[in-house]
Amino acid sequence: MDCSYEVERFRRLSAIEKIGWWEIDFFTREIICSEYLCTLLGVQESTLSFYQLGRIIWNDCRDDFRHDFLSLVREKSAYERIFPINSAHGVIWIRFRLGDVWISEDGHRKAFGILQDVSACNYSEKLLCNFEFEHFFSLISGFAKVGYAKLNLFTRDGYAIRQWYKNMGEDESTPLPRIVGVYGKMHPEDRKHVLNFYSRAREGEETYFKREMRILKAGTTDTWNWVRMHIIVTRYEPENELIELIGVNYDISELKKTEFQLIEAKEKAEAADRLKTAFLANMSHEIRTPLNAIVGFSSLLTEAGSKEEKQEYLKVVEDNNERLLRLISDILDLSRIETDKYAFHYEEVDINVLCDDVIASMRFRLQPGVRIIFKPSMLPRCLIISDCNRLQQVISNFISNAIKFTSKGFIEVGYDKPDKEHIRVYVKDTGIGIAKAECERIFDRFVKLNVFKQGSGLGLSICKSIIEQMGGTIGVNSELEKGSSFWFVLPMKRKESL
Repeated sequence: MDCSYEVERFRRLSAIEKIGWWEIDFFTREIICSEYLCTLLGVQESTLSFYQLGRIIWNDCRDDFRHDFLSLVREKSAYERIFPINSAHGVIWIRFRLGDVWISEDGHRKAFGILQDVSACNYSEKLLCNFEFEHFFSLISGFAKVGYAKLNLFTRDGYAIRQWYKNMGEDESTPLPRIVGVYGKMHPEDRKHVLNFYSRAREGEETYFKREMRILKAGTTDTWNWVRMHIIVTRYEPENELIELIGVNYDISELKKTEFQLIEAKEKAEAADRLKTAFLANMSHEIRTPLNAIVGFSSLLTEAGSKEEKQEYLKVVEDNNERLLRLISDILDLSRIETDKYAFHYEEVDINVLCDDVIASMRFRLQPGVRIIFKPSMLPRCLIISDCNRLQQVISNFISNAIKFTSKGFIEVGYDKPDKEHIRVYVKDTGIGIAKAECERIFDRFVKLNVFKQGSGLGLSICKSIIEQMGGTIGVNSELEKGSSFWFVLPMKRKESL
């Protein structure tokens, strides 16, 4: 077919639009180029051989170009592709377009096409892709707290993203040489390890570093974030003063916090398990002792020779009955606490009357030479809204403990008001006291500081649970050989949240 008219029209159009055209003769393998295309390719002659054009194509793409040319000869189909070429202005990207192969008047197979410089478009696309990648990576690094840096160990100069600076506790505007090798925000013990790696990396002895580092938290002087650092040597050319490093760091402070909490919870669980095991082992002794006394002295009652002897046996049985009931009561209370079935019955309670009643019931248990004192406030009545039975249980437990460890002096029961809405009740003694370290765990379950004294090690733990569930706080102030003061603070009125 005759395409000369269409070809001529395109030639005129390409001169206006600055699009290079070319015409290939597949028989002679000659390529006729337009003036603009010659300028674009940096050649002087308008006729090129296919070999010459192939030489202009960028090295890595020559094989693809030759393969495409052979395919065109066989298939006679239209063709379009972008190749980088070596032009007079450096490497540029050219779009090759070729129409269908046609037969000219001289019988040669020919094809007509255009070549267009698309370097600007291709560069813009790359910039857009890079921008999108940078933006995407920035979002991901900020979310995952992952930082990235690349630098030369000789000059300590290079590039780092924002999150890398943030993880290192540094300002983004700070030059890298002022950070790398200095690490002013890094813990001194950790700094030694990374500086040692740099020293060995310079000698070619190490190529990889991994460690968890402590970085000073912004705005603090003694609070540390945890950052995991990975550094790898990617190029080692000391003769050219180049040791290229790539570093990745990420903030693991939250992971460390969770790890510490898990370790602490594990240690507490193990300690509680050991105490519980000791408690269960001790229960057989605690239960058997009063039972043996009850059974033994009940048998002796039938053989008592006098009324006085019988009264003495009855008192022993009664004391051990009370001890056994108290032990079983503590176990039941513990069971209720663990199943969240602890019931409270709130009513109006007069603290003066309550304390008088508790002291009267405990007075007969005092050791010889010890007196118990009630120190009421100036008010004739002190009314609060609370659970009378539970308060009596807590105060009784405080007094019972004071009686066990006070062999001389006094036990004082009293109360005061730290503010208008709360009341503080205390039991003070002149007993043996408690070491400061033991005061911190005295309210834990199954803790029994003196294994030779009666008790299950549950009483104070139950008292703590009662007071806290009623919205109060509990504590102890003590000093060895000088005595102790157990206390609790409660709201005078029941809060709606309770």
